Amino acid sequence: LTIGNNVKTIGTAAFEGCTSLVDVVIPSSVKRIEDDAFLGCTKLKSLTIPKSVKKIEKNAFGNCDNLTLRVYEKSYAHGYAGKYGIPHEIIKEGE
Repeated sequence: LTIGNNVKTIGTAAFEGCTSLVDVVIPSSVKRIEDDAFLGCTKLKSLTIPKSVKKIEKNAFGNCDNLTLRVYEKSYAHGYAGKYGIPHEIIKEGE
């Protein structure tokens, strides 16, 4: 899935139930991921979140049981993943 570089918010339920999603890279233009944005994306395995994202709603990734977030150390997404117990891996600068 390619999300356009002009997108600033991934809205509520934007990709809800999209069971064909496997790997998503969010562009650095995105600042916010809203509630239920990826709810029920059961095949989603990897979602890369840039440092530009400063707000992720609580249930943005509900029922994404196979998901590992790719986040930058000390970013908002890194804190979010830790707070909600979402598996994650750290992206090294320059990746």
